[in-house]
This record gives sequence, C-alpha cells and structure tokens, in this order.
Amino acid sequence: MYRIKGKRVVVIGGGEVAYRKVKDLIGAGAIVTVIAPHIGEDLSALTNDHSVTIVQRLYQKGDCKGAALVFSATNNTEINQQVFYEASELNIPINAVDDPDNSTFYVPSFYSWQTAGSRLHRWCISCNGCKGTKDYRRSNPSGY
Repeated sequence: MYRIKGKRVVVIGGGEVAYRKVKDLIGAGAIVTVIAPHIGEDLSALTNDHSVTIVQRLYQKGDCKGAALVFSATNNTEINQQVFYEASELNIPINAVDDPDNSTFYVPSFYSWQTAGSRLHRWCISCNGCKGTKDYRRSNPSGY
C-alpha cells in the first residue's frame, strides 16, 4: 500500500469515475487537485472539503508537477497518453483508469455488499470483474 495521507494527488477528469477516485483519496487523507473542463455535480459537491481543489479547464502539461500520484479518469486516450508521458517524465506513478497502456500502476477494484448472515467482498484488477459481481448480486439478491 502507498501512504498518501497529506500528499498531493492529481486527478484528471470530472465525471463519475473521477468522483469515486476523489472520494476514496479524501478518505485516505490525500490533498486532491481535480482538473477537468466539465465537473459533475457529485464531484463539485466535494469542494466543501478543504482537501479538494477543482481547476475547471483542460489538462495542460505541467499539471502533474509536485504530485505524489496521478489518476487520469478520462475516456480520452489521447489525454491519458499526454498525462502518462508527463507523469513518467517526472517519475510520478500514474493510473489511467481502464487504460492499462497509459498506467504505471493498477488499483484493484473493491465491491462489497452485505445481506442477513452473509458478506461478500470482491477484489479484482479490472472494473469488468466488479461489474460481473454487481450483476450477479442484482440477479441473486438473497446472497450466494
């Protein structure tokens, strides 16, 4: 595990995936900078937390400078690649969500649910694994 409490983490992207990443990073005590031209409502609501700064614009070279970690949560491979090159030049670990070619590390997905008398946790390397677990859970609401 990488300790990020009190460290600057940059998240490129402003949608639902970025929101989930930022929420987890806040929970770990990171100081988060979000950079995106469009910021989703849920993510925007996190600005009340003093550990989150939102910069509403397109990614620019130089945005990764000073970060301990970088997450690229866009659905744009070209932007992910630009962020990857910058972070790599600066020796900063980069995770481009669902884009392993533009990542130097991976974050396992975690999904958990609990029913009376049972609890399931699922760790996986891709979001597709967790999606399968969630689909199974929806079709089998009473548990295993």
